Amino acid sequence: MTTQTTWHHTDGGRDGDGDIENDHDGDMVAGDRLLDDVTDGGSPKPGFVSPPGCMRLRGVLSEAGRNLATGASRTALLAALLTLLLALACAADLATMRTLSGQVERYVRAGGSTYVLEASGHVDAAACDALAGTRGVQAAGALRLTDRKLTFSVLPSTGVPLTDISRGAESLFLSGNSFTVRPAPADDGGVLLSREAARSMGVSRGADAALVGGGDVWVSGVFDYPDDGRQSGFSYSALAPAAPSAAFDQCWVRAWPVPDDIESLMLTVVRGTIRADSQRQPSVTQLNVSMGVSLDSRSMFDARMTRFAPLVMLAAGLALGLASVMMRRLELASALHCGVPKPALVAQMLVEAAAWTCCAVLLCGCALAVAVPWMFPPADSVAVWVAMARIGVATLAGVLVGAGAGAAMVKERQLFAFFKNR
Repeated sequence: MTTQTTWHHTDGGRDGDGDIENDHDGDMVAGDRLLDDVTDGGSPKPGFVSPPGCMRLRGVLSEAGRNLATGASRTALLAALLTLLLALACAADLATMRTLSGQVERYVRAGGSTYVLEASGHVDAAACDALAGTRGVQAAGALRLTDRKLTFSVLPSTGVPLTDISRGAESLFLSGNSFTVRPAPADDGGVLLSREAARSMGVSRGADAALVGGGDVWVSGVFDYPDDGRQSGFSYSALAPAAPSAAFDQCWVRAWPVPDDIESLMLTVVRGTIRADSQRQPSVTQLNVSMGVSLDSRSMFDARMTRFAPLVMLAAGLALGLASVMMRRLELASALHCGVPKPALVAQMLVEAAAWTCCAVLLCGCALAVAVPWMFPPADSVAVWVAMARIGVATLAGVLVGAGAGAAMVKERQLFAFFKNR
């Protein structure tokens, strides 16, 4: 490609004609296009005077747009390569965070984050229920142990132990083996049966079960209480809602994340005076200690190996941005030789690099918009999106720094060396 361009400068700069031949495949001489807004067919318009080191922003954007449209920037190749690198980094971090999220879910489902306050005859059921939704508490409810049993006609030889519960305890038990909290049944008057008891009696949720001696009882729900290390006593039982006016014996609280002052918080539901010399002092215990007395998910998240993914993508973006400019160093040196200001050339490279980087980030963002809600519960989504955003921002920063530094390093005096070694 041969370009003949005449430049006129008021400060005694370069005058005359210069021929530059560049047959390097994929490279283009930029002098006849970067200043097309002030030239006509490769020659300056009559009477035009170009201040030294000055170039209009419209010319920079116009040249960058043409390079992106014609493929001179290798947009598709660079965007595809960066998308692959970015997808691998995001996938690795997502997989690690999903493993951590799974550990938290198992811990919560097994009752590791559920605490039981024992204060026989001194628990205020209304105050216990009111703990739900405060400082990380997901569900809370009161229990009153009784000697009563439900005897179903289908199995009259065996009675099912009955426990009185508050309204909040219904939601807590129905959510016992689930990571999310399930609402209590809308209708009152029924009982909750454990899975094992319901299976033995041959009943299910919403059924009316006949009792010995006449009458029946409505099964408003069935709850899971597996034998996985949690406190025993409810794997084969029935729970009946009771008025919160009388005193209860226990207050159960399920929380995540668990507040540091969980014990102090639960002791606020104790009513009445308990003698200091009593052997039945209020105590708070963990429902299931088989998975550990605590789970520091914050420390686990901060210590994950893939926390360095943003730094890795910063370095990868820096290398790719630099490579994208070095592949076109002959074209850039030619533009400098034709009088294109260095700042304008750097700005053009930044615009082009930002374009194919944003394409890669948007493609990965669309994939994440589908993957994140499917892989993580809503409570974890914010932390996951923040981690993904850091990777994307680091990638963009690396590419722009690499492209800008590469363009700044190209010198006009290197033109003939680049041409000779092309």
